[in-house]
Amino acid sequence: MLLITYNLSKGLDPAGIGFEGFPDMVRLDPSDAEFVDVIHSNAGQFPNIGLGMLNATGDLDFYPNGGSIMVGCYDAEIPLPDYDHEGSLKDVRSVANCHHSRSHQYYRYSILYPLGFLGYPCESYESFQEGNCFPCPIEGCPMMGHYADRFPGRLQKKNTKYYLNTGPTEPFTMWRYNISVKLSGMSSVKGEINLAFHSKGEDIKEYQIGSGDLKREQTYAKITDLEINPANAISIEFIWHKKFLTLLWAKLGAERVSLIRGQDGHEIVLKDISVYKKVPCSLLSVIIRDEERPRRSEVCYDRLGCFTNDAPWSGTILRPISKLPWSPEKIKTRFLLYTRKNINNFEEIKATSPETISQSNFDPSKITRFITHGFVDKGEENWLSDMCKNMFQVEDVNCICIDWKGGSQCPYTQAANNIRVIGAEVAYFIDVLMAKYGYSPSMVHIIGHSLGAHMAGEAGKRRPGIGRITGLDPAQPYFQGTPVEVRLDKSDALFVDVIHTDMLPTIPYMGFGMSDPVGHLDFFPNGGETMPGCSKNPVSQIVDIDGIWEGMSHKNLL
Repeated sequence: MLLITYNLSKGLDPAGIGFEGFPDMVRLDPSDAEFVDVIHSNAGQFPNIGLGMLNATGDLDFYPNGGSIMVGCYDAEIPLPDYDHEGSLKDVRSVANCHHSRSHQYYRYSILYPLGFLGYPCESYESFQEGNCFPCPIEGCPMMGHYADRFPGRLQKKNTKYYLNTGPTEPFTMWRYNISVKLSGMSSVKGEINLAFHSKGEDIKEYQIGSGDLKREQTYAKITDLEINPANAISIEFIWHKKFLTLLWAKLGAERVSLIRGQDGHEIVLKDISVYKKVPCSLLSVIIRDEERPRRSEVCYDRLGCFTNDAPWSGTILRPISKLPWSPEKIKTRFLLYTRKNINNFEEIKATSPETISQSNFDPSKITRFITHGFVDKGEENWLSDMCKNMFQVEDVNCICIDWKGGSQCPYTQAANNIRVIGAEVAYFIDVLMAKYGYSPSMVHIIGHSLGAHMAGEAGKRRPGIGRITGLDPAQPYFQGTPVEVRLDKSDALFVDVIHTDMLPTIPYMGFGMSDPVGHLDFFPNGGETMPGCSKNPVSQIVDIDGIWEGMSHKNLL
């Protein structure tokens, strides 16, 4: 077929039989018009036969799907010995007609969807499929079909080949993107990860991005041709298909999804991707859509500021339960001061009543070390005051034990959010010391156990410049694998050191602590998993996280 419009020539799968390999005077070639563009959809190439030409014959030659076999058409393979130009012409037409006709169908829809038919310059279709010609070069890519003449470089090279993939059904459009997914969740699982694109017409297309051994914080990328234009998608969902023997409670999510557009290399970054997973034992789909996510809410407290339940604090794969921290009045954080002058009896001091500080044994010329407990514990436990006493044997410091039992002796998911208020209280206390005594935060050292370690991180985020934070087996559930704003991180103080003593997976081994290094120095005594002389809680079948932690008050915490 040949369409001629003034000084333009457009070849729609030019016939190959009787023309392929013949001189220019016999067939279509770039000299026949000021601009000639060609769509090859049924090129004859062994072992296939086709009605179209294989060789480039224009200024721009487009080879959708490689140029021979079009997706959505039945196979066009006929054994070569059975084929002859005269006797089998009827068979050739019946087999190849779909592929041959696709050229004018592509042209028809290119009038309405020009960017859905971008052609990429490449040495071969195989190289194009491998992603070697992505994204478009600086001068851009031409649009196959009606708008090919708008390509600035259309006359710079003769017989240039451009490749693209098309959809199997009308309108046949495809948008090429390099899609990358950074994972969150379990440290290592098996399966495949996909993205599903939802169109306004309720159409859903799912594409595999990675498979096999999947690891948290790893990024998996794949150049993909999408039938739904991401710019017009109403939602994009992360999908994880488990392998059959994957643990039922295993979790995997997408921390970050990036889409790089082939048209110009522009990057689109998506966060808080909804989660879609298939449970192998029932083969039922469980989907968390945006409208099913916890509604964003916020609570504000005088002195301490506002707190939200928005991501990354909840509604994510690692923190699915939505909780807001309790009020300061309900938690009742207490600061219990020990010094060499009162080794055995604490003095309770309050930032909201600065006179209690000035009337105490607090010495603003000395280093202040805060010690805080974790989940189900309290500030008057012997181990906190004993640590102060040991310090007094080697140094003269202000030792302040933080008691927040009003926020720790509750379901774990609530306590994990309450530490945000405790951290704000500590930061406020330091601010008062700075205002009252000109106290430098570099003289502050916060020692936090379990949830208390992450609370120390919260204080450090709110009051930059803290000299040191020591994390004693920072809590794992609701924190491991989360962004740095949620958990303890080496950016929270001038120096952060961490001791890991219980880092086995929470399920099934009932491990309590993080395994990831999060400080400037991370110590793993005895390997960091189990400590000599300790015994593990035998409970391992409870899968409700708050149920687990309600029973942890009976566990021998290190």
